[in-house]
Amino acid sequence: MIQKIFFSLILSLSVSLSNAQNSKDTIVRKKYLDSIKNELASYTVASYQYLNWYDRSQEELRKITQRYTIGQQQFNYVLELKRKQNIYSGIALLGLMVISFTTIVMFNKNH
Repeated sequence: MIQKIFFSLILSLSVSLSNAQNSKDTIVRKKYLDSIKNELASYTVASYQYLNWYDRSQEELRKITQRYTIGQQQFNYVLELKRKQNIYSGIALLGLMVISFTTIVMFNKNH
């Protein structure tokens, strides 16, 4: 009889210890899973933030490239105008020199 009581007492203690260990393991697992979820949420938020920064930087790059292209076109237009202006000035100077030379030659011929 004492053996049966002792055996039932040991059995109930081992069941209660097992349940306590299982509940402790469950709490530890739950805390671990909660920490993993928190880290995943942080990572997700950071990833979206980096993606937004990347999108904004690409938009800024597009705008800057567009402004650079417009500035380059204007610069090329001004260079082309200057080149044409120099050509016309050179032709005018050459014409003036030819007219001056022929005038001097004709003036010297008549005298």
